[in-house]
Amino acid sequence: MHVFWKIIPLLLCILAGFCTLKSDCLSFEKYHSYEEMTQFLQNISKQNSNIASLYTIGKSVLGRELWVMNITGNTSSNFDKPNVKLVANIHGNEVVGHELLLHFIEFLVMNYKVDNRVIALLDYAQVHIMPSINPDGYDVTMKEYRPDDKSKCISARKGRYNVNEQDLNRNFPDCFTFNPSPEQIETIAIKNWMKHVPFVLSASLHGGALVASYPYDNSPENNIDQKNRPWTTPDDDVFKHLALTYSKTHPTMNKGESCQNSNPFKEGITNGAEWYIVKGGMQDYNYMKGCMEITLEISCCKFPRADLLPNFWGENKDAMLIYLMQVKRGIRGIVTDNSGKPIKNALLSIGGRDITFNTSDSGQFWRILLPGINYVLKVVAEGYNTKSLLFDVHELKNLTEESTFLNITLDPYSAPTSKPTTETYTQNTTRRMTSTLPPTTTTDEPVSHISIPSHVADTLNLKVSESKSGVRCKYLNFFVGIISLFILFNI
Repeated sequence: MHVFWKIIPLLLCILAGFCTLKSDCLSFEKYHSYEEMTQFLQNISKQNSNIASLYTIGKSVLGRELWVMNITGNTSSNFDKPNVKLVANIHGNEVVGHELLLHFIEFLVMNYKVDNRVIALLDYAQVHIMPSINPDGYDVTMKEYRPDDKSKCISARKGRYNVNEQDLNRNFPDCFTFNPSPEQIETIAIKNWMKHVPFVLSASLHGGALVASYPYDNSPENNIDQKNRPWTTPDDDVFKHLALTYSKTHPTMNKGESCQNSNPFKEGITNGAEWYIVKGGMQDYNYMKGCMEITLEISCCKFPRADLLPNFWGENKDAMLIYLMQVKRGIRGIVTDNSGKPIKNALLSIGGRDITFNTSDSGQFWRILLPGINYVLKVVAEGYNTKSLLFDVHELKNLTEESTFLNITLDPYSAPTSKPTTETYTQNTTRRMTSTLPPTTTTDEPVSHISIPSHVADTLNLKVSESKSGVRCKYLNFFVGIISLFILFNI
């Protein structure tokens, strides 16, 4: 018995160390409530403030914060970083994505400086992760959950919609037709977020199938009963590449095996409209705004038993990481005037691809494109002559390499009050990104000392969250230590 009591302090210290290693002891075998999610996100942000920052883009109908975790590394560079995002739970009863994104947040912060892939992603990009677009619907679903339910797939008919009974994935402006659905507060928050953060790449996690779906979800014919006829975007090659990247990294999605009562998907991907028509969907809206988003259906069951969650994590962890790293494909660059001053809000377009995009406040831009094609980039900016540039995209041997870099200089109008009368046409000037960009001239203070762009914070009034109740594992370790010392010195 005397030996047993001596061992207890050691066991308690091991427990404390394990808790520290797990950051905030996020369980793999339970669903986390909104309150638990909030506490976890606040703790992660506080514990990893050098790379992680928590902010909110608004509130749900019932006043729950729409949390986003921003994670990035190597903030000393003068280069802006492209913004990428993962979102989930737009349908409150599709719960697997909610949990996977919480674990993915933990995975990124724990593996920065450890996993070379994580280092390459976070040093290159700003990663924004939103575990729940519809926290009110998720809460309704969780009220139906019974932990003692042994069903492999739990019935969750309630919670898909927000509390106004609106499907948020049918609530966005549509590419082809007017959407009469009354705009919801959650939808407005997403639109406002996208308006002020120039996202390049995105994925939305869903449940109910096993497939990567890409735009368009709707078609000009807008026949909701019409199936099996794809309606593709001018960037169909890029979208197929993105969808295949995910499905082929996933161990089973790429096999194209169907869930019960559904047709198989070749290589685990599908054009949205070819599958079924969705009017007012979020992925089409993203594309309208210059962001490449696909929909990831990651589980045949929308609400699987909690002890199955580790399986889903194992299937999707690498796929999410490799997918986000595709932001390194294509081009990035800067638009300046003859003196080297960055030109913000210049309008850019790729020949044959309808969607335009803009330079950032520091004159920089990003666009995902594939190699093997001769492209033409057109640049228009107020007060400058329009310029067109011939270029190609180099193949990345691995995803630790940099994108093709374009350095574009615009000439001013000869008469400042006149409209542009000339368009210059320049041969390929692409190169690998090795130069140093001019420093950003903005004087706005950022929300935190890392990644949230100041213009995002200023316009959206984003709030960096501070944990009011402390760090759970930190206090657990403290009390465990006290108890250990007490036992050690009193035996």
